[in-house]
Amino acid sequence: MDFIDKSQPESAFAQQLKSAIYTADQVLKRYDKKSPNLITIRNGAHLVQFDLNHLSYVSSNKGTHYINVFTKNGVSKIRNTIKTIASSHENFIQIHASFCINRDFIKQYLKSEKIIELTDGTLLPVTRKFQHHLIQFKTPTIHT
Repeated sequence: MDFIDKSQPESAFAQQLKSAIYTADQVLKRYDKKSPNLITIRNGAHLVQFDLNHLSYVSSNKGTHYINVFTKNGVSKIRNTIKTIASSHENFIQIHASFCINRDFIKQYLKSEKIIELTDGTLLPVTRKFQHHLIQFKTPTIHT
């Protein structure tokens, strides 16, 4: 984006700050207008489409045969398995028996705490069994 020198005169600082905010806003607007990257997922006997640009993660719905698909627009409950979702697209990484994430939504991996933080602030556990998946996919910003 831009570097802002805090030691400059206040008027110049304010102008540079406004410029940086405007640039950030433009980048965000472009991100939101990405062309859809649709993925088709089986929902029992039916097929459902989700936009990968908005699908952040999937969790199991304990005690049922359903999973929860978390997107920018909310949560959808579908009949499928975490294992099937994890193998359905290269962007998906299974991090736990109950969680599969879209790698485009990873903010950071706190290795010592075995927690992954998504761009929306969601914190999810990572089990030792699936930890190697994060390294295999060259997950960004891995912290120890």
